Amino acid sequence: MNKRKKIGYVVMEWCDCHEQLLALREMSDDPPNGVLCWRDGVFSEGFVFPSFKAAREAIARTEHYRLAFDLGDKLPSKCYCKIVPVEMEVDA
Repeated sequence: MNKRKKIGYVVMEWCDCHEQLLALREMSDDPPNGVLCWRDGVFSEGFVFPSFKAAREAIARTEHYRLAFDLGDKLPSKCYCKIVPVEMEVDA
C-alpha cells in the first residue's frame, strides 16, 4: 500500500474561471527572496515552498511590492492566491 507524504506547498492563482500555478521570480530589482509571478518562458516552473509559512510570506511580499510600485496588472493579487499542499506517493 502506498502512502502520501507532503513535500511542500505551491501558490495557485485561483478564481471562478481559472487556476494557475505561480512561479517565484528572483531578479536583481526584486525584493530579497523574490516575488510570485505568472509562469512564462523565463520562469516556466512552479515553485515548491518548504512550509506553509514560506508560501504565505511570498504572497504578502508580492502584494506589498505590487502595491508599492503600482504593478497592479504585472503581478498576481493576494486576493486570488491560495496555498495548496504538494504530496508524493511513497512505498509503505
